[in-house]
Amino acid sequence: MMPPSFFLLFMLAAVRTAVKCYPKPSGPEEGTAASSVKRNETFYEMATTNANFAFSLYRRLVAETPDRNILFSPVSISTSLAALSLGAQSASPTRVLEGLHFNLSRISEWEIREGFQRIVHILHLPTEHLELRMGNALFVDERLRPLVKSVDGAREAFAPETFPTDFTNASKAVRQIDSLVGKQTEGKIVDLVRDLAADTSAVLVSYLVFKARWKEPFDLIETRPGDFLLGEKKTVAVPMMSREAVYHRLIDEELACTALQLDYSQRALALLVLPEEGQMKRVEEALSPRTLRRWNRLLRKGMVRVFVPRFSISATYELEDFLRKMGFGDAFGTKADFPEISEQSDIKLSKALHGAVLGFTEKGTEAGATTGPSSGLRSDPIGDVPCMRFNRPFLFMVLEKDTRSILFLGKITNPSETTAHLSLPHLK
Repeated sequence: MMPPSFFLLFMLAAVRTAVKCYPKPSGPEEGTAASSVKRNETFYEMATTNANFAFSLYRRLVAETPDRNILFSPVSISTSLAALSLGAQSASPTRVLEGLHFNLSRISEWEIREGFQRIVHILHLPTEHLELRMGNALFVDERLRPLVKSVDGAREAFAPETFPTDFTNASKAVRQIDSLVGKQTEGKIVDLVRDLAADTSAVLVSYLVFKARWKEPFDLIETRPGDFLLGEKKTVAVPMMSREAVYHRLIDEELACTALQLDYSQRALALLVLPEEGQMKRVEEALSPRTLRRWNRLLRKGMVRVFVPRFSISATYELEDFLRKMGFGDAFGTKADFPEISEQSDIKLSKALHGAVLGFTEKGTEAGATTGPSSGLRSDPIGDVPCMRFNRPFLFMVLEKDTRSILFLGKITNPSETTAHLSLPHLK
């Protein structure tokens, strides 16, 4: 049977978002039945749009590093970029929001602002056994007279806090940024900045650290060394977690892949997608809300023996060149105009840095914790219980249920590699 609470239901046309989980509404028609329906429609539109942005950025990243681990937080990046539109003038806000894949004929800038504000509010609600640290910051050249007074209003919404920075002293500026991010993530994200030019105007930083327990944890005694296929008959030995239990899983014959849902104890779940050998690119190109809807229909519940590698990844990215190609060129060019950030009219972004940390352990997802047949689903010698072995490259998503947000999106090509970094200043 299909699980009625599966996260991907957020993509269905029938919107069932629970209004009770929202903070008190504000704005036109506050508290009316009509406004509640509108907020549901807005939340559905934002969930779908944010998913499209996530998959688009993923394909950009994987095109540059097809055989490496990938990890990033779509909701963290989209929130920080949308926040810039609040202080933009001229065509800048429209370009930023269109770069995020929003159709402004279907949803207004005010609705987008309110939607992101609600997402941030809900994500930071205290929850037992779940810790989420998401934030963003904007470091502006102190010579451009950044308007720190705008920060108070920004905190009430979701805009980044602004910090005056002396970019003429590159080493000092690097220490300032790394110190703040390290403090906010309790040392989980370090060395986010690799280099800064003396003519840097502004640096936008976003990050997410997540920690949660599995609803049904793995038994440490069952974790044993196993081979993970790297390609071309190369393997690496990794600790392979194992558990036999009732899980939600699917077989997608059209895309030649299988998927497994791992539930956290509260508010979140992980979706692991295992393409058949040689079919990774096919699955990556098909990632979309439509594919998620189809996977939701295919999902079934049953007893299964799963083997999942234990891994931990810390990732840092310089995203500015990717974002330029995705429609954010104005924010990084001479046409940028952010009067609520600086008194100068010609301020532009120089860098967009992103950091994320994720680990899969027996207990759950720890912040900073340390080949079967082609279908990935077969009958093991253990009775008639089917088996899923994630012993070759696979995709994963970590999803938050209340906001329908993709917290993390990525790919594991080598579980033994603990870092992922991408800095490509001259993409073509």
